[in-house]
This record gives sequence, structure tokens and C-alpha cells, in this order.
Amino acid sequence: MHRAAKKPPAQAVQYVQTVQVVESFEGSENGTDPDVLAQEIVEDLEAALGQFREIATDLGGKQE
Repeated sequence: MHRAAKKPPAQAVQYVQTVQVVESFEGSENGTDPDVLAQEIVEDLEAALGQFREIATDLGGKQE
């Protein structure tokens, strides 16, 4: 019997992404270029959105 891989709850994914954003902002005190920081945040948010889309698809939702 094949069992599908269990996805983490949406709240866990959101928490991880929030922690990554906070850590990125903490890095800005060390002279990180704001443009680089902004790009990292965009990449993190896009990755999170992709995860949410996968979860929605697994739950039978429509994918845009």
C-alpha cells in the first residue's frame, strides 16, 4: 500500500516563513543591502505560495 507523503499543516509552513523573514530583517543590522534583503523576502514568499498551492491541490482545490 502506497501512502502519500504527509504535508505539514499550513500554520507550520507560515511559521517557518515568518521566522525566515524575521531572520532576514535581523541581518539588515549587519549591513545587508536592502535590495538583496527585499529579493530574499520575495523568494521566500514565492516559495511559501508554491507550498500553499500544492496543499490546496492535494485537498482538491483549483490551481490558478
